[in-house]
Amino acid sequence: MYRAGSTKRGFTLLLTLIVLVVLAVVIVQFQAEATLRMRSHRFRLERIQCRYGAESGIIMGARMVYYQRRQPLAAPAEATAETPVESSPDPNQVDLEELLAEAAEPAVERPPYVILEKTLQIGPVSVNVQVHDENAKWPIYWLLRSPFEPGGSAALAEKGFRQYARRLGVSATAAERVIKEAQKQARPLTLPPAPVQVRKSGRDASLTRRGRRIEYAERVREHNQRHTNMSVFAAGWHEFLKHDPQSEAIQVEMEIPTARFCDYLSMWGTYYLNLNTASEDLLFCAFEQIGLTEDQARSIVEYRRQAPFTNTGQLQKVRALSIEMSNNIRSLCVVKSDTYSLHVEARLGRVRNRLLGGIYFDFNDNMLTSAVFSGE
Repeated sequence: MYRAGSTKRGFTLLLTLIVLVVLAVVIVQFQAEATLRMRSHRFRLERIQCRYGAESGIIMGARMVYYQRRQPLAAPAEATAETPVESSPDPNQVDLEELLAEAAEPAVERPPYVILEKTLQIGPVSVNVQVHDENAKWPIYWLLRSPFEPGGSAALAEKGFRQYARRLGVSATAAERVIKEAQKQARPLTLPPAPVQVRKSGRDASLTRRGRRIEYAERVREHNQRHTNMSVFAAGWHEFLKHDPQSEAIQVEMEIPTARFCDYLSMWGTYYLNLNTASEDLLFCAFEQIGLTEDQARSIVEYRRQAPFTNTGQLQKVRALSIEMSNNIRSLCVVKSDTYSLHVEARLGRVRNRLLGGIYFDFNDNMLTSAVFSGE
């Protein structure tokens, strides 16, 4: 027997079920959106923490450079066994002298230009700080304004660069691409002339420091301009490596056992090589164009193993070098580096942040920051 009340109850039950389903869908959607928002906020928080951690690493690296530069000259450290990683909740409370001593001890074999390396735990962020001695790298500036030839030619510098690349295991194609790209990146820049001048007498050529013949104020201006322009160059070069499709082939060809070839190149405005930190291969390839032999480069390295050079005039004490050769070399050498780069990587979970910075010292030994930019 048909009853109207049962129909109403059935319709009410169906309507209730529909409402419950709609409410369940809304609740699930709300929970999903809330979860996504929480993840998004957490990711943003981690990115901010990584950014602050990387900036703290730049500050700590600068302090390490400032302190290390004021230490007495010492022979390059040999590789030792792995050292434990220390941590600190606040990098400003770290014992800098102890930190510097630990950072100078290589945990593993590393390239010669890495003079300090330390991993800090800043809150939840793991921050790795590397300090590179730019005076222990090949000066890219030589390819742009050659110290060996007056005018615009850089043939001799390019020849030495190719040989250095070959010794590091980099293909000739990659070396040529680096030369062309470096010169392309430098075209918009106004680069001061080399701090040395070439004097030719018949077939012989000699180098003398140009700085002695110009006003001090002009030397300071050129010195600062050189570093400022090369900071722009360094930023442009890394942007090229990150975003230009043509750079992928270069990066693949530049991979070598210890690092990338790019890291062996100084892009921060330096013109000089450090007699105490430059490798034997670098010294030979850089100065072969003015007559330096492999035996003479080896003699320089052997001399500094006994005691570090305290002034460039001590090159005359290296028995394998003639007075003329030692005078030519010293025009492009220093015994204490004045240009450094900071390579900082901060990690927190799956988030990481990289910063690159350049530091140089002026003629009054004041530390100046060239630039800091993203290395991601």
